[in-house]
Amino acid sequence: MLRTPPDLSLRPGEVGAIRGNPPGIQTPVSLLIQEGDRIGSLLAINTPGHIHAHLAFFDERDGTLYAGDSLFGLSHLGITGWTPWWFPVKAYSNRAQARETAVRLLQYPIERYATGHGIVREGGKSALQNAIARANL
Repeated sequence: MLRTPPDLSLRPGEVGAIRGNPPGIQTPVSLLIQEGDRIGSLLAINTPGHIHAHLAFFDERDGTLYAGDSLFGLSHLGITGWTPWWFPVKAYSNRAQARETAVRLLQYPIERYATGHGIVREGGKSALQNAIARANL
């Protein structure tokens, strides 16, 4: 998607169409990151659901998940696609895939969530379990 023009083809395991109008970039990519790669203390985790190939980064030193838009922290911790009615992130989400991603995140010893929208939320595994419970398909 970073190429100019962007490559909108799906990769193995990706579902649904790529929406929006990704512009691509003019600068060549010098480093590709994938699940399991480490950048200092950060572990890259594949978190599709909001967009294809979305990554979150887990800081193993203090248990913080830098979740980006895979989760939100507006009025509570929640899964993308189940945001409040007035928030547009759900328009770009594959809800089933986002929920599957949240379930998969339960395997990590997460203590707090730094999301793309909202405040940093404490709560560990129970906060994520509550978000999953609210995400009824």
